[in-house]
Parts: sequence; structure tokens; C-alpha cells
Amino acid sequence: MLEKLIVMLTHNDVTVKDAKEIFEENKTKPAEKSYAVYIVIGAVILILCLIVAIIALVRKRKFAALPDSKKVEKLFFAGRKKLCGRDFSDHTPRELSESIKKTFGAEMAESFAECEKIYEKARFSRLEITKEEIAVVKNFADQAKKAKKLKVQEGAEK
Repeated sequence: MLEKLIVMLTHNDVTVKDAKEIFEENKTKPAEKSYAVYIVIGAVILILCLIVAIIALVRKRKFAALPDSKKVEKLFFAGRKKLCGRDFSDHTPRELSESIKKTFGAEMAESFAECEKIYEKARFSRLEITKEEIAVVKNFADQAKKAKKLKVQEGAEK
């Protein structure tokens, strides 16, 4: 079609249809779609999903390879960060516990205090951390994550 237009414009040939006629013919033709774009987009999305999955597996393996005291430390800090935000370095554990009690309730404050003791044991003593203690701290981190989501949802509803 483009060649016909070029020929028509450059040679002024009467055998070539007018541009209006060519335009009218092409108006009724369905648009040609290139599915290659959709295939490329799908492949890119698939590759990104694979990268995310690989990163998650690597992080999980690194965490599993840590000593128990480091696991407790990471889990405790993750839970504390969810509950208190980043501004907790200049507060004592008692102040943090009171703040958590006001915001999230007494049960979460008790869980925080228990985990604080387990963290201190892991950080400052040579005593072995039991699997039950790790489970308590992991449970605290999970509860903190859920409590934070609930608070955010409640704030959004207001």
C-alpha cells in the first residue's frame, strides 16, 4: 500500500488508485496484530517471577544457616520494628512495652516482654537457645506483622 502511494506521488501514474480509494479499502480491513509483543511481555513477567522466587529461596537458606542466637535477633528486631517503627533506639524496653500496650494491647506487650528476655539470653549469654524459644520469637514476629496490618486497615477505614 505504501509503495503504491509512493509511486502515485512520485510518478503521477493514473493506473494507481487515488489515496482516498486506498484509504477506504484499508478502513474495512481488520487491524493486523503482532502477538510477539504479548509473548515478550509474558516472558519478561515470567522471568521476573523466577527471579523473585530465587531471591526468596536464597534468603530462606541464609536464614536457616544462621546460628540460633542470630535467628532470635533477626526475628525479634523484625517484630519490634513492625510494632514500634524505626524510632525505638532511644527507648528502654519498659518504655517500648508500655507503648506497645497502649497501641496493640496487653497481650502483645506481654509477648514483647517475653521475647525481650529471650533476645537478651541469646545476645548476652552463652546459654543455648531452644527450639521452643525460637518458635516463641517467630510467633511474636508473625503476630506483630498481623497486628500492624490490622492497625493500618483500621486507620484506612476511619
